[in-house]
Amino acid sequence: TGTTADIASASVWPTFASGKLPGDHGHYFPFQWHAGEMRFYRDYAPVWRGALDYEPFWYELARRGVACVVLDAVQSSPNPDPPCLEINDWSAQSSAHAMASDRPLLAELQRRFGRRPIGMEITVAKSRRLAQALQQRAIGSLQRKADAIIWLGRQRPWRFYLASIQDAHRAGHNLWPVEGEFASDSPPDALLSVYRALDERLGRILQAFDDGATCIILFTLNGMGPNRVQNHFVAQILQRLNRLYLTGTCERTVSNRRSGLMAQLRDRLPAGLQYTANRLLGERIQDWVVNREMTGGLDWPRTPSFAVASGGEGLIRLNISGRERAGMLGPDDRAVARYVEWLRERLLKIRVPASGEPLVDEFVLVHERYPGPRSALLPDIALKWAPARPATEICSDDIGTLRNRLTSGRGGNHTGESFALLTGTPDSRSQAGGLHNITDYRTLATRLLT
Repeated sequence: TGTTADIASASVWPTFASGKLPGDHGHYFPFQWHAGEMRFYRDYAPVWRGALDYEPFWYELARRGVACVVLDAVQSSPNPDPPCLEINDWSAQSSAHAMASDRPLLAELQRRFGRRPIGMEITVAKSRRLAQALQQRAIGSLQRKADAIIWLGRQRPWRFYLASIQDAHRAGHNLWPVEGEFASDSPPDALLSVYRALDERLGRILQAFDDGATCIILFTLNGMGPNRVQNHFVAQILQRLNRLYLTGTCERTVSNRRSGLMAQLRDRLPAGLQYTANRLLGERIQDWVVNREMTGGLDWPRTPSFAVASGGEGLIRLNISGRERAGMLGPDDRAVARYVEWLRERLLKIRVPASGEPLVDEFVLVHERYPGPRSALLPDIALKWAPARPATEICSDDIGTLRNRLTSGRGGNHTGESFALLTGTPDSRSQAGGLHNITDYRTLATRLLT
């Protein structure tokens, strides 16, 4: 099934749930840029005031009389009064607090299966000890998630039941069996053991609900593979190119570090200390730290473009006058277009000295790819990477030599691939013939249930 993950891997859940593309729903990452505030906010923060709200397709089904149960849908807009039984962020990759349309039922779920079996994660390289702990937590969490799915599915009558399992996703990021300083020190068979546990738990779920008449769809909205991201260079590249654009001066000295005190601290603080700080300081302080890391060294009147937080994609936002509160580029469209073309030419010239290959494979204008009423909330540019693994050194005549390393600890990352496996009656399987894109689940569910 086609996805939107080649541009923004975190856009897939809102795309699936709304049945619409990113230009319509406006989501590209759980920590998004707010042009009026000139900083990043989580997508459920009050500052958005409904700007990112969307209605998942199961609300429409519920209002049409279809009994719906939903567990751990990702990046759903908070709704205090949904028209169906909905429990979100109980044991999910995101760090939001659990919400439920039935609070006593959520309390019972937590009493039986734990408050948050999946646990927390921060994107730092894990030692062998931390990787093994993550492996064991994932296996135990899969057991609890499968038990919870079966238990919840027996508490209420339903015709539509959606449940997500995200433990293998987290394991894929951290336990992918690759060597390199960018990856965590995971045991060779750690990820395989998690996948085996997932297979066993899926078998139990199928056995519990596969009655020969129910159409069961096992699906993924994104894939996982060896990490090849290069976004650890984007801020450094733009710092040098923006200086060149504004002053005509090339800076060719070798740079071994990102600018900004907070970015340098994040790169050097041991993983164990970052875990402790993440647990003790809370979400508000975490968000402040990431904002300082991303924007702390920027002088807005001299910043035509800047890096945007992402899941590894090279996302760039233009600092456009009249759109950004402290914008400087433009204001006429021709000035913006001239800068974009200038930037494209120079980004495509950057090379990886070790292999001679380009850093950027494709320069994508996001608003052309995904137009719509909320397109302005998206990044302006997406870079698709060429190298097969994270580089540690890049160069060009325009930027000189930059050295940096990926410090996320993620040996695996999103691939943009997805699939669906279906069981059920011949009639239900035949109706799934139109399932070509993750936006098609909405149409399929409506066709099968109404």
